[in-house]
Amino acid sequence: SGIKTAVLYKLKDHLAADRSTPSADFVADLAASFQSSVVEEVTAKGVAACRFHRIPRLAVGGGVIANQPLRERLRTVCGDLRIELAIPPKELCTDNGAMVAGLGYHLEPDPSLGWTAAPDLRVELN
Repeated sequence: SGIKTAVLYKLKDHLAADRSTPSADFVADLAASFQSSVVEEVTAKGVAACRFHRIPRLAVGGGVIANQPLRERLRTVCGDLRIELAIPPKELCTDNGAMVAGLGYHLEPDPSLGWTAAPDLRVELN
């Protein structure tokens, strides 16, 4: 909480001091710092919740878990702490609708319907 606001203020301060378009290096450093902070925060909170509630596994999902550094950090930290980690394939992490549909299918499959989970299903609009 508040990290996006901190980034916004950092950018505003930079623009106020420099009064020019930020350099590519400044933007890259700001983006990398933001990503690093978010990865550490999400990892710390997920692991803290498991430890506090004495839950030996962590399941993650949503668009944010498509982020490779976050996936790697969670694997490392959970592995070190012996917390079982469940991460869906990346192709299922970019669309929450596909994730919800896939979960629904696995919770209540009805083979007679012939349904399958299709994360890349496209809807044609006329």
